[in-house]
Amino acid sequence: MYNFDNQVVMITGAGRGLGRAYTLALAARGATVIAVDNGCDVMGEGTDSDYITELKEVARDMGAEVIGHCIDVTDQAAMAQLVDATYAEFGRIDGLICNAGIMLPQDGVQQGLELYQQQMNVNHYATVALVQQVLPKMQQVDQGRIVVTGGLSPIYGEARLMGYAASAAANMGFVRCLSRELADSNVKVNVIVPANFSRMSEQLEWPYDYQSMTPDLVAPAVLWLLASNAPNGLTVSVGGGYYSLIEPMESEGATLDLNDQRPQAVARLLGNLSHAPKTQVFQSFESRMRHILKLLMLKRS
Repeated sequence: MYNFDNQVVMITGAGRGLGRAYTLALAARGATVIAVDNGCDVMGEGTDSDYITELKEVARDMGAEVIGHCIDVTDQAAMAQLVDATYAEFGRIDGLICNAGIMLPQDGVQQGLELYQQQMNVNHYATVALVQQVLPKMQQVDQGRIVVTGGLSPIYGEARLMGYAASAAANMGFVRCLSRELADSNVKVNVIVPANFSRMSEQLEWPYDYQSMTPDLVAPAVLWLLASNAPNGLTVSVGGGYYSLIEPMESEGATLDLNDQRPQAVARLLGNLSHAPKTQVFQSFESRMRHILKLLMLKRS
């Protein structure tokens, strides 16, 4: 179940950090890994193929196979060519890990639209484009596993990570919707929300020691999400050996009479609800709306 012999897994952002940990963990378990990384610096600038070269050498010393490519994930034409070449050589892609990303801390919302666009291009649009290239082929054989990177910042907020949080939130919403499309198939898609020490998170200069939260401690959850018993549509948070599931929750709601739809009444109602337990979990947008409409109908009957 957790042996990946004869399987082909493509990983973006594979040269360092989380991607490197995923690559080596999968290669050690028999997978042929197609590793993609352009070797850019922490600001997303430049290219350096040395990271991919070193990764292949480490894998070779392990007796494993890693096929490396120094490609910018935002180059959709190059990525499409790589997907086609992988299918031409191996006839399959069993797993796809969309891990490539950049995090550019910001001093405030006014610090340039280009920072938002850059992070959205790398973190979200490149992810969607690659999924669009691989997914139809997985659907043809009704077999595949896709893991997309999300983040804690869209959930809890971080003043310096507005652009990064927006791109991670876009990924998480994308997967939540895509998982509904794939609900009746054997192609599974999930989100990994890693909490780990990296060159990107080091930029935040948090005043506590979390260097023990290493990338290799995120890899076991990713292996599960690529396995034959993988779930579908989960958002899994992991870091330092701590695991949790992230789900959207709402408080128990309440209704106002139609003749009392005044802002002061709304303020009073929502003020009370802010102290209510967050206990409602809905499996889909449709189920949430169905539930609310049922309550309204009962209220008005």
